[in-house]
Amino acid sequence: MVTFLTILLIFIAIILGFMILLQQGKGEIGLGGGGNRGSQLIFGGSSGENFFEKLTWILGAIFIGGCILLTIYRSKYTSRSVLQGRYIAKTAPAKQQTPKK
Repeated sequence: MVTFLTILLIFIAIILGFMILLQQGKGEIGLGGGGNRGSQLIFGGSSGENFFEKLTWILGAIFIGGCILLTIYRSKYTSRSVLQGRYIAKTAPAKQQTPKK
């Protein structure tokens, strides 16, 4: 279950990243100088912007909800710490001294 949810969240994060990159910027900052001629030709004007904006919000909400569910699931069903046994300084066992006769 954890593996499936993790893979699903990675997939949603990649799609969310592409959706954010497809959207046109609201300000004048950017390499294209803020022009929107190219996006109008590809997506048909402002109707595409509303669709991508809504889809980005929905994917963002699903991603945040999935992260919260994964955290709750991991905290309830995992009794062992991730760092348990990794950073403990291991010392060599002390040599036993034989009693002198």
